Amino acid sequence: MDFSGFFSTYGVPVVVALATTLVVEYFAKPRLEARKARIIRDRQQIDEVVFAFQRAALGAGALLSDAAARRSPQGQAMQRDQLERLELSVEAIEAVIARLPSGFVRRHHVHVGVTAKFIAFLRARIRAELGQVAVSTREIQEVADGFGDLDVYFLAHVTMRDSQEPWIKRAFTKTFLRKDMESQAFALLERWDLKDS
Repeated sequence: MDFSGFFSTYGVPVVVALATTLVVEYFAKPRLEARKARIIRDRQQIDEVVFAFQRAALGAGALLSDAAARRSPQGQAMQRDQLERLELSVEAIEAVIARLPSGFVRRHHVHVGVTAKFIAFLRARIRAELGQVAVSTREIQEVADGFGDLDVYFLAHVTMRDSQEPWIKRAFTKTFLRKDMESQAFALLERWDLKDS
């Protein structure tokens, strides 16, 4: 039996396969797993912003009107409680924006800044209103109407590198919605004198 022929035919492929497996298992796979975990975590943090917006928008939409609050003895207390819960929701948006991945913030610093500016403005308005003896939700409701614009504006600027959405949806969102949402978001800032000169 020719041992060198046997080794070159069967032994070399087995050794190469074994060496390749070991290199992949011990050097490449840990990096790939870490990258996968980072991508999943980053996407979850972006999703947290969207969910926080939705929660705050629901709270703002459910605010008891001033007229309805005056109709019942518990109305003012309910209205104050709703404003306190809305303030907590707005604080949650600030918290999740602060946890956004640094790469996302670097790529989208303008959009993150617009969102943060509006959220800080809304929170200050809520806090000022809560400092009053009798609260009023009329102005807070007007300011909070911008939630929908900012939510869509934020989503329209999530790029293909940031999103795991189907590529066709990302392409259409990027092409058709981005400029429209950007103009609506900046109009919202102008409406409340928040836009930089």
